[in-house]
Parts: sequence; structure tokens; C-alpha cells
Amino acid sequence: MKNLRLHKNLLHQLILTYLKRDFKIKINLKDEYLLEKNLVSGKYIIVPTFSHYIDSNIELRLSLYNVFQHINHTITTISDLRKEIYALKTR
Repeated sequence: MKNLRLHKNLLHQLILTYLKRDFKIKINLKDEYLLEKNLVSGKYIIVPTFSHYIDSNIELRLSLYNVFQHINHTITTISDLRKEIYALKTR
């Protein structure tokens, strides 16, 4: 999604919603990932920069990694992002 950087708050909300659903926790993810532009495609992708806290919790780390991969490969528009958040909140 090329405009991902413009909608970082929505992206952050989606990631937090996954964590709340899967782990019933709310944590500060400020330093746990970066948005970087892929040099080949020009698309912004989520790159994990996990802290020791995340690295030491294998389930949490794998879950976040899977969420990042899901977003990187399936969320292509802002509409997709909003739909995903809505679907998670209504389950």
C-alpha cells in the first residue's frame, strides 16, 4: 500500500486490535516496527524491530510477525485497512 505512511494511525490501530483479540493485552508498539519503502515495488512495508520484551515472548513475537506479514501481503488499500479493523472489532 503506497499510502501506508499517511495512514500510520489506522495501521497501528489494526495491529493493536489483533493483539487485544489474541492476547487480551495492550502494549506500546512504538519501537516494535518501522514502515520502510521497498526499493523495487515502491510499496511501504512493515519491518519488525522487536525489542527484548517481544523477542523474549515467542508467542507474541510470532503473532506480531504473522500480523505484519498479513498486512504486507493482503492490505492493499486504505479501504482494506478500515474493513479489516471493523471486522476484527465486530467478531
